[in-house]
Amino acid sequence: MPLLRDAGALPVDAVLDEVVGALRQRRRVVVTASPGSGKTTRVPLAVADALANGVGAGSGPGRVLVLEPRRVAARAMARFLAARLGDPVGATIGLSTRDERLVGPATRIELITEGVLTRRLQRDPELPGVAAVLFDEFHERSLVADTGLALTLDVADGLRPDLWVGVLSATIDAAAVAALLGDAPVVNGGGRAHPVQVHHRPRAAGDDPTVATAEVVLEALRTHAGDVLAFLPGVAEIRRCADRLRDRVGGSVDVHPLHGQLRPAEQDRALAASPPGRRRVVLATNVAETSLTVAGVSVVVDSGLVRRAVATVTGDAPTDASGVEGSDPDLGAGTAFTRLRTERVSRAEADQRTGRAGRLGPGHAYRLWSAADDERLRAWPAPEILGADLTALALELAAWGVTDAAALRWLDPPPAPALARARAVLGDLGLVHGGRLTEPGRSAVALGVDARVAAMLLAAARAGEAERTAAASLAALVEDGDPFDRSHAATVGADIGARLDALLHGGGGLDEGRRRRLRDRAATLRRRLDAVAAARRDRRARRAWRAAADADPGALLLAGFADRLAQRRRDGDHRYRLRHGGGVRLAERDPLTRHRLLVIVDAAGGDADGELAVRLAAPVDPARIERGAPQRAAAPVPPVERRLAIRWDPAAGDGGDVVARWEERLDALVLRDGPAAPEDLVGAAAGGQLTAALLEGIRRRGLDLLGGAAERRRLQQRVAFLRATLGDGWPHLSDDALLADLERWLAPFLAGCRRARDLAGVDTVAALRLQLDPAERGSLDRLAPDTVTIPSGRAVAVDYEGEVPAVAAKLQEFFGAAELPPVAGGAVRLVARLLSPAGRPVAVTDDLARFWTGAYPSVRAELRGRYPKHPWPTDPQRADATSATNRAIARRADPGPDGAPR
Repeated sequence: MPLLRDAGALPVDAVLDEVVGALRQRRRVVVTASPGSGKTTRVPLAVADALANGVGAGSGPGRVLVLEPRRVAARAMARFLAARLGDPVGATIGLSTRDERLVGPATRIELITEGVLTRRLQRDPELPGVAAVLFDEFHERSLVADTGLALTLDVADGLRPDLWVGVLSATIDAAAVAALLGDAPVVNGGGRAHPVQVHHRPRAAGDDPTVATAEVVLEALRTHAGDVLAFLPGVAEIRRCADRLRDRVGGSVDVHPLHGQLRPAEQDRALAASPPGRRRVVLATNVAETSLTVAGVSVVVDSGLVRRAVATVTGDAPTDASGVEGSDPDLGAGTAFTRLRTERVSRAEADQRTGRAGRLGPGHAYRLWSAADDERLRAWPAPEILGADLTALALELAAWGVTDAAALRWLDPPPAPALARARAVLGDLGLVHGGRLTEPGRSAVALGVDARVAAMLLAAARAGEAERTAAASLAALVEDGDPFDRSHAATVGADIGARLDALLHGGGGLDEGRRRRLRDRAATLRRRLDAVAAARRDRRARRAWRAAADADPGALLLAGFADRLAQRRRDGDHRYRLRHGGGVRLAERDPLTRHRLLVIVDAAGGDADGELAVRLAAPVDPARIERGAPQRAAAPVPPVERRLAIRWDPAAGDGGDVVARWEERLDALVLRDGPAAPEDLVGAAAGGQLTAALLEGIRRRGLDLLGGAAERRRLQQRVAFLRATLGDGWPHLSDDALLADLERWLAPFLAGCRRARDLAGVDTVAALRLQLDPAERGSLDRLAPDTVTIPSGRAVAVDYEGEVPAVAAKLQEFFGAAELPPVAGGAVRLVARLLSPAGRPVAVTDDLARFWTGAYPSVRAELRGRYPKHPWPTDPQRADATSATNRAIARRADPGPDGAPR
């Protein structure tokens, strides 16, 4: 009996023969059709009918697999199609999700979620009994969908050339997808079934989107008939919006949430039509954006926001225990945390949402942004593969036997750095070695969960019944996210142990419906673990739920999350350093802050310092690490390393000093330390660390920490003068330039220095002179002399600090001179700073001859009475330069009886 019985009712029906013809001739097809056109319901039926009529390959008609990106959509579509055929789900129409499988020998179309296809391909790549695979709503570009398509195409290219592959979407770059499928035909399935009028209600920047959405929903209820579907970015916003609406919508309007965390019965209530005489408002995440038909909806309210999972990497700039960035390049490339980021929808997503209003008749769509903002929306959402943690993908590739991702066909290839980081995580977990699965890795793939969660479960399989049950419960919590609402989470903090206790015993902020769902998931994972590990189950398993509360969550989680081990930075602090660099922080009053070591399960957000906020974590007994390191699925994590650590400590001594300690470390974490003896500071390794520590101290405190500061500054000024006067051939010896290049010019002069006080003996001037080439060293004293001899015969230092070099001396020491010697090869005339006998400034001149005839008479008249003991000749150009008083001059002129001056 044909499954498609009422062709012609929906726009896509007009092209179904073209879709089937493309599959018959090319085995590939891309179907684009606007929301409401019927592509999700009609195309699988038409393909199944074509296969039943013998146009497919193989010995029988074969089953049609239809991939839906979400469990809610898969369930709803399976029930819708089954109801149309008058069968229960599990007969002609089947359903397979993460936690349920309803199929039978008569099943011809099976609705599955994306992860189910990947596990089925890994279990048997030939897909026995399957004739066609259809990827519905592919425009969402989830990582699992991209992976599933890449593996399916690999199978179709090699093992199953008869397999039909179709990609269905309302909004997609059809040409790019068609090229990926080998120039597959593109079939356009028509426009929207009914017109939708778009209204713009721009939300002011900074306004709460929850409040704005609620107000527009109320406007829509007053203005239009029918039910309202409102899109919000997440569960928290849905709850707040629902609370705001329930007291204002009136007694005849029901408010229903719709998201993936609801029980199936709650989802069904949100999707079902309203009873006669009643209306409803459905507040949904993007789970209702595609595939689903929410009965009775004629109005859509779109907040314009969506929440996406992206990877945040902390520790790319590693820090050592002193907190100095980049000081230890061996700490690894950081740790990736997956967080949810709220952002603007793409144009494709906005169109999908708008289309929900026109599926059953003419409708209205309210957008909480301006018409001008429509043009600024990007065309499609960013593919998840470009921003996600790729650990799951790396495990799938290893299971597929692919060491080079380029061997498969991708619409967007996985980024190499993220894939390399993911493979490093799998190596640490013992699941992959040399790009190939280990034995535990094969078990992890069979479990069908996140790689870290799988490693934890496999480690628990070696323990007792209680540990296995506790690990399965923790796995359910990790998969589902924090089950506590924001207020209760703020009360108990980030401790996942509190969530585990609530899951096992009830109450404690966990509603009973979610607790049952989590318990069911934990039981499923426990059964999988028993099957994979071939664990013997007996009556003790029935007591395991009670005993699991006594298991140590930190010890269990460590097996899968050892790369997220974190150490408190200091006593009383709420900030923690991660094992591979970077940091996270707890709330200041979180009870977990009393623990020195934590294993971080989930962290998100970020403060001004780039530290992520811990959402879920568990304390770890330091003794468990210090005994030899956490256990993983296959082998222990590399053991704790004992090493000599020499660094500059700003808090040591008077303003900082070198400290040397023996440390027991696990990468960036210092688990235990103690002082080093003087004899430990001998040898090449210690010498290199000593030099690095001393250089760090100089960077922090400046070059004045070195000896000969005054002489160094004079040399710097002389070279700077020549560089400014004669050109850039002279080196740049400013403090900033020297501090940026300490390793090159200063490190060789630090031999023998162990403490800050030793730096005072470093010959800095000698080190700087070596920065000049031999010719520059030879001409330095000639072009920029350190001293010059003034007319009195005394050598006086030249001051190069100002704009023009100058010498300063008493005015009388310049008598008889018309000018001073030039510098810089005659390019610059020295300036004379003329001082009174008391050393106070009198005048500044670079032309002594002019001074003697011009300003000197007035200076003489002013000062000769104040300093009568000093010579003040009327003709200074003919007087002898002197620094002596009149009496000393007279005594030299009048010798004593023995002929010597008096």
